[in-house]
Amino acid sequence: MKVVGINGSPRKTKNTATMLEHALQAARDAGAEITRYDLVDLNYAGCVSCFGCKLLDGPSFGRCALRDELTPVLEDSLSADALVVATPIYWHDVTSLARAYFERLFFAGFLYTPDSAVSYERRVPTGLIYTMGQPQVEPHYQAIVDDNVSCFERIIGPVKTAFALECYQFDDYSKYASSRFDPAERKRHFEEVFPKECQSAYELGKWLVGQGA
Repeated sequence: MKVVGINGSPRKTKNTATMLEHALQAARDAGAEITRYDLVDLNYAGCVSCFGCKLLDGPSFGRCALRDELTPVLEDSLSADALVVATPIYWHDVTSLARAYFERLFFAGFLYTPDSAVSYERRVPTGLIYTMGQPQVEPHYQAIVDDNVSCFERIIGPVKTAFALECYQFDDYSKYASSRFDPAERKRHFEEVFPKECQSAYELGKWLVGQGA
């Protein structure tokens, strides 16, 4: 079984990456082959509206025609038995890294037909992991999550989500303009609650293995 993990955070070892690794560890424990991509390491663009993916009888029909370092990531995402994507919420949306990946993954598979057909032949179970500094998933953020879930379910495959909230952002809050936060409470949350959130990511990984088996 092949599971692909996508880290949409510019940080490769912090909250988002830790949640992602717990999901991937569940897949490893089940014997899956893991491929992880840190999008920050790649040179790529979002959709450039070339419509090569819609060109009838074109060489890239039904696939993103743009060729750059995201191309193999898209190919692996679609050929995987399961996919897990992790991203922080930055300034009321997913990161620009994740947004560009979503654009090219979704749009290439969506056809301008009366029934809005999907060109992708396979369904890939997907885990979506979100991290944020907010203490709860407020309506605006829930709308973002719901929209992404809807796109994945329609174009890619069945979806399960996991969240980490009130994320611990700084080792020393006194060094940053962050007085709205209680550093002691953030640290307590990190030590007591974040491990439980990581366990939810692990359970998500187990679900993915079951879906993709």
